[in-house]
Amino acid sequence: NTVLNVLPYSNDIVIARLSGQTVLDALEFGCRNMPVKSGGFPQVSGMEFTVDTTAESSVQSDENENFVGVSGTRRVLDVLIDGKPLNPERMYTIATTSFLIGGGDGYKMFADHAEVIGTMQKVDNILFADYIEKNLSGTIPPSYRQGTRIHEIQQ
Repeated sequence: NTVLNVLPYSNDIVIARLSGQTVLDALEFGCRNMPVKSGGFPQVSGMEFTVDTTAESSVQSDENENFVGVSGTRRVLDVLIDGKPLNPERMYTIATTSFLIGGGDGYKMFADHAEVIGTMQKVDNILFADYIEKNLSGTIPPSYRQGTRIHEIQQ
């Protein structure tokens, strides 16, 4: 029941290929409101990055709050994937929800530039519950709450 409070929509998990530039745009868009909390904030694994919250966000959105582009200084810096600097020209493979890959929460860069190459057999909340049960003996340990993936430069 707790898992359904976190993931209530039963989205498919999709595997997609996209450029490093698309990853950068998604991170920039997702961090545009920091330090204010946002439901569309990017949850990441296998990567880390820094957000300079002293810089104004230069993300441009349309009237429906969909990503259009970045018009100036980027706030997201020093992106590492598996410990290596992200290359905007390289293609990467990600796993995300069908909601986000379809442009949900304004992540239009995914709808426009990602190529779906597969779908998991289970939806997000079932996959997550199975992981907690099989890999964590039914309890998320405190160490999982202490993330070091996202660093923030503050005033």
